Amino acid sequence: MADDRFVQGVRQDATGRFVVDPSGFEPGKAVAKWLDLGALRSQANVGTLTTSNGNTVAQEIYNLVDTMNAERDDEEKRWGLRPHKVSLFTAYDFRAGRMKGFTVGGGWRWRSANVIGADSKGNELTGEPIVGNDVMFAYTRKFERLPGRMRFQLNVFNVFNHTDILPVRIATGASMPDGYVVPGGRGRAYGRYDLVAPRELRCTTTWTY
Repeated sequence: MADDRFVQGVRQDATGRFVVDPSGFEPGKAVAKWLDLGALRSQANVGTLTTSNGNTVAQEIYNLVDTMNAERDDEEKRWGLRPHKVSLFTAYDFRAGRMKGFTVGGGWRWRSANVIGADSKGNELTGEPIVGNDVMFAYTRKFERLPGRMRFQLNVFNVFNHTDILPVRIATGASMPDGYVVPGGRGRAYGRYDLVAPRELRCTTTWTY
């Protein structure tokens, strides 16, 4: 390991042949033992012996190390992460006058833009923040011959019904490492996106006694 990545013990020379560097592998382990065997028996030489895929063993080792390093790089990426979150809510109870028993409240929710990928230079690309507004109305009162209090409450989530799509992952390819662009200059293309839940009304009744 070096810099939290596996050291590549195989290189490709100018002719395209995969060449193994024995010093890149720990002595006594599987690959090192195979290299020792290949030095004794030409039939076991990793540079010429091929697998069922038609690749030499040296190339298979190269691909394996390259794949493991790519997986480690992906694990360190912050794709999907929304680093910051703010949520505010307040309510006011009317305790006297004609509005006695009523409660009015409102809130605001915000989450920062998510990481949806990276460009060819490794710079993170971000999507869209999530913003939501909520309101609440409630009424509490007593009823004759019924002990305790009844509370009727209405919550409205996403009051302004913001339903824009939320990009989750950019669409990339070997020829477009910085991402595809939608024809007509309509912006970046997404390989995956989420839909925001539309406005939601929730009614609840609570009996406290």
